[in-house]
Amino acid sequence: MKMSDQFQPTRWTLLRQTFGTDPGLQNRAWKEIHQLYRRPLERFVRLQGWSEVDAEDLVQSFFVKLAHRDWLKEADPQKGKMRTFLLGRLQNHLKQARRHANAKKRGGDAETTSLELLESDGAEYSDEEWARIFDKEWATSVFERCLESLEADYAKKGRQALFAGTRGILTGEPGRPAAEIAEQLGMTEGAVNVAIHRMRHEFRDLIRAEVSESLGPEDDLSEEIRHLAASL
Repeated sequence: MKMSDQFQPTRWTLLRQTFGTDPGLQNRAWKEIHQLYRRPLERFVRLQGWSEVDAEDLVQSFFVKLAHRDWLKEADPQKGKMRTFLLGRLQNHLKQARRHANAKKRGGDAETTSLELLESDGAEYSDEEWARIFDKEWATSVFERCLESLEADYAKKGRQALFAGTRGILTGEPGRPAAEIAEQLGMTEGAVNVAIHRMRHEFRDLIRAEVSESLGPEDDLSEEIRHLAASL
């Protein structure tokens, strides 16, 4: 599997394309950014007390605001990690949404009755604690995307059964004995062990490539991976 085939263009290149002059590149860039980051952002919003529907709406409006206010022009790999930039902007967006929701509720708007949990303005956690929570959601999303990418690659090669039988090694689920997997797949136990070893390396390479895409030039890749692993 070629890393360049899986992860081009880079995340920072995608950001620059969103405020470029080529409409085709802009649309493709926004589509990919939305696909990459919608999931961890929505999970994070849900953890702050919003309903699933509200979280979807808030993240969608967040992306709209990113586009209309040209916030992404302020994103710069020289200033640090992409997730740090997105978290800061998202937190500001949620604070404004809470103020708006509470103002409408005080005015007797019946549509905001489901937002009573938000009066605390997320004060039950400090900014540092919310950052750790966001890091966990970010790490989970990275892990899931890499697992999905690896699964798709194995399916493309016609090795779905091998991946299904050994993926527990990657996800930390209770593993099956190699001999049992070998018997099911018509392989030798040694061949299964070699396949598991190769799969681990492929998965590790995917994670390193994925994480590196969102770092600035001064960030240490190994340190970032250790941090995200600890977040999980």
